[in-house]
Amino acid sequence: MKYFFDLIIVAFGVFLGMFVSEWWGQKKMDSNVEKSLNNILNEMKSNRENIENAIDYHEKLKTTCDTLFGQLTKAEVLLPYYSNTKFKHNKIKGWRGFGFAGMEDIAFESTKISGVIQELDLDLIQLISSTYKHQKSNLGFSESTVNKMVNMDSNTKTLDVIGIIELIIYDGLANEKSLKNHLDNSIEELSKVLN
Repeated sequence: MKYFFDLIIVAFGVFLGMFVSEWWGQKKMDSNVEKSLNNILNEMKSNRENIENAIDYHEKLKTTCDTLFGQLTKAEVLLPYYSNTKFKHNKIKGWRGFGFAGMEDIAFESTKISGVIQELDLDLIQLISSTYKHQKSNLGFSESTVNKMVNMDSNTKTLDVIGIIELIIYDGLANEKSLKNHLDNSIEELSKVLN
């Protein structure tokens, strides 16, 4: 009987130790999940602010460029860009550069690397991943557009430069608005999860 009680006490001690260890591990994981989601939420809010600023800038640029491009003659548009004295992109009223939004993904990447993302609900993972995929696509568009301007040479026509600017103010703007919608949806869902 004595051995039986000793066995039960030892078994209970082992069980209690495992239970406390599991409880403590889960508590730590829950804390990491909450911190990661808060970091992602803050990062998305910052990215949304950046994209809103880019949208605002590109909307204003679109209005200015639509008027300006309509005033150029066919001969002026077909001139080599570097010898054209009538049109220079950096002389466009309100021009402050390309105005692409700077986007961060540090919180998302940290969540992936640390393995915390595995603890999230599958639908939430898909929503967050989709938003960051759109961000990456927007970054790719930005880089390719800047590369087109950087790769201009003496053969580049004014029409080519106008085409690049139109790419920014039409396709880029549509892409930015789509990304903003994704960010808005993700921020709303993450806020619900955290509250």
